[in-house]
Amino acid sequence: MVAYNYGTAPYSGTGVAILDAVTGAARGAAQNNNGNVDTLLVDHGVVVVSGESRWEADTAAFGLRDAKPLWTADFYLYQPVAANGRILVRGWKDNVRSSRILDVRTGRVLVSDVWKYYDVLAADDAGTKFYVAWGHSLQTVDATTGKSAWLASYVYPKYAAISPT
Repeated sequence: MVAYNYGTAPYSGTGVAILDAVTGAARGAAQNNNGNVDTLLVDHGVVVVSGESRWEADTAAFGLRDAKPLWTADFYLYQPVAANGRILVRGWKDNVRSSRILDVRTGRVLVSDVWKYYDVLAADDAGTKFYVAWGHSLQTVDATTGKSAWLASYVYPKYAAISPT
């Protein structure tokens, strides 16, 4: 799997291509017309690409086997993080900042939380919670309910790595 910005034929524009691991031959490709790919995630047989853009949908999903378009969302996936088939995206809805938890296969909104503009950083191994930055704090967000819990203030997190301890 490769995501590209611009490139040359046959990979011009913005999109994803599924390449044979041995030969490099294209097995499928799709265009993502939002103008930018910042994040690439593969989870549960779905490829998710996301980029901050003002023109089109910021996140698009494609089938891993054939690059067939599955869904788009006008929200942004900050880091390539999934929790048991769910992703946490952020964006604007009706001029209000919000975050949403989406089903990675369908794009269906499972949880929506207005006024919270989370930067997803990591997920636990069990896929039960996301670790997010929100302002100056590090928090957890339940991947099923969206309920948040504070972990630390004044850390201004940019990235997180989770260990068993």
